[in-house]
Amino acid sequence: MEALKFLHGRSVMHRNLKPENVLVDKCGSGGDIHVKVSDLSMSRSISFPNMQSYTPEDPKDRDRSGREARRLWYRAPEFFFRQLVYGQEVDMWTVGCLLAEMARGDPLFVAESEIE
Repeated sequence: MEALKFLHGRSVMHRNLKPENVLVDKCGSGGDIHVKVSDLSMSRSISFPNMQSYTPEDPKDRDRSGREARRLWYRAPEFFFRQLVYGQEVDMWTVGCLLAEMARGDPLFVAESEIE
């Protein structure tokens, strides 16, 4: 949450949070745990007050690799409904999915395609 607060405070959306992009490291003998967010390749700047539209994602019927399909498990509804304008709420949706997965022990929304 601190990493997202840092990004959002600088008007940046991550847009690709998933377990593979949340790095956890136990440091030192004191047992300190450091959590870092990685892979900002899909991040976008947020323009206030005039929200801008973003490039739409890939078409729904495109074949996806297993890795790409797993990314769908954490995608916010704004992406599936092809909203042109959205904000930091897309990252918060993903945080909720990640927290639910930690509590349940398995992903909340498992699907192989956007339609599922």
